[in-house]
Amino acid sequence: MKRIIPLILALLLLAACGAEAVEATPTSEPTEKVSPTPEPAETSSAVPLVNSEFMLPDPGFEPDSYWLAESFGDRGSGLLLSRENGGDLEFKCWYSQYVTATDLMYDPVILGCYSFGGCVAPGEAIPLRGIDVSASYNVDGDTLTFSYSKASMSAPLKFNRVSEEEALEAFRNMPYNEEYTLPEGLKSYIAHDELLALPGIVQLDEETYEYEGATLYVFDSYEGMDILGSVTVDEIGAGLGIRGIKVGCTAQDVLSRFPSGMEYEEYVLTEENVVFYGTDINISSLGRIYTFNGRRTILCSSGYSAIRFYIDENGIVEAITLAWIL
Repeated sequence: MKRIIPLILALLLLAACGAEAVEATPTSEPTEKVSPTPEPAETSSAVPLVNSEFMLPDPGFEPDSYWLAESFGDRGSGLLLSRENGGDLEFKCWYSQYVTATDLMYDPVILGCYSFGGCVAPGEAIPLRGIDVSASYNVDGDTLTFSYSKASMSAPLKFNRVSEEEALEAFRNMPYNEEYTLPEGLKSYIAHDELLALPGIVQLDEETYEYEGATLYVFDSYEGMDILGSVTVDEIGAGLGIRGIKVGCTAQDVLSRFPSGMEYEEYVLTEENVVFYGTDINISSLGRIYTFNGRRTILCSSGYSAIRFYIDENGIVEAITLAWIL
């Protein structure tokens, strides 16, 4: 039975959230000409098959305040959603910055993505995921500040309250940071009995299931718990998505909700393999357009998971796969 080694994730987080190693050799397929005029390339004029609404990440509660971090570190950015809960602050923070990855043969600069949150009283400390550091907060009007138990910790210190619209616009320029949505009732780490009890779930073989239009692959099972390796959907309306993107949206819908800076048409015409954010190194969080298993693909990867949007010849998202880096 395969076993997960949590130390790997902790070391990656200390260095900076890395990215899934995705090294694809670009392939070139011949174009069949059916007339003297070459067929047009994929363009951003593709008509979506579904309507989609750009959304902020789900913090697990209904936020009543939106906060953006002031500049920190190397090109650092951060979003925090919160609500008052009986005098305590319930919040979730997503942030990213470029850092130097150490303990390697060389010291590359990579993009790291992180998150933390909880429900705490003013001055109470909350641990950060995967590392021996805690944070405490203070709110003064429209300013929220954090202090950390380790002085050398590079993370957002000061947030300013903004409108939901301002938060949405800023979020477009932030990298993928684990804010996916799964089909209802599904979790990446779920009790085996709970998985089998999901209404309508069908077990295809020892490791594969179908549920709510999604194909689930169970990476490992340990002490009655199942650890998902991937979730794939290829049907319109299936409950897997990110930032409002679903099967049937356009490739341009995807790029418009991440820090891409170009039209999809420009990427297609430019070259086969393009990194549109992050560092082109396999341990960096990044966004990439490339060919994967013969399919044009937009990849967004963090240190814990990667999401692939498969694009058809008309520039439409035909399938989405979320895979955890285990």
